Amino acid sequence: MSGTSITGVDEHRTPSRSQNDNSAGDQIRVACDQISFFTKNLAEGSLSADKTVLVFVVFEDESQIEVETVVNENGVIQVDLPGNRTPKTVTLVYEEGEDLLVTEFLDVDVKGAPCETSHLYSDGDVSYKFETVSG
Repeated sequence: MSGTSITGVDEHRTPSRSQNDNSAGDQIRVACDQISFFTKNLAEGSLSADKTVLVFVVFEDESQIEVETVVNENGVIQVDLPGNRTPKTVTLVYEEGEDLLVTEFLDVDVKGAPCETSHLYSDGDVSYKFETVSG
């Protein structure tokens, strides 16, 4: 299902929507380190287990990743993320018969955002306690 294998397939694009819409929260959960799609709640209906899908993620820094994965036996798609960049837009692409279906989630609500690499040292006040040992 790479970009070259889907040429010539009719494309059906669902309306772009924000994850903050009433139903989108039931369809997708986004955290810094993982995205979960609940396919039984997608407008297009449930995807069968072992169905191959493409997930495109655009981050706030405009970098992006493409992941090919499969639907698990519970109708859930999980995609691991790097964890150090905040996702902005998530797009799910899959074939259904002769159609290429595209579902976009814009301005996703990311649990734990902003996603940044944690630093070894904090920026706050650090106090040290020393104990003098005489010998």
